[in-house]
Amino acid sequence: MNTTMIFNNLKHERYENALDTKQGFASEYIFLRERNHMFRGKTGI
Repeated sequence: MNTTMIFNNLKHERYENALDTKQGFASEYIFLRERNHMFRGKTGI
């Protein structure tokens, strides 16, 4: 394996990791938003 291939693999892994992190943040945000929405509905605020 030459250095160019190694760098390309590292770049690809880093990119996928960033995508996973973004998806995690998005789903967590949506979950919290939905939970807050349900909570407000129950308390009548």
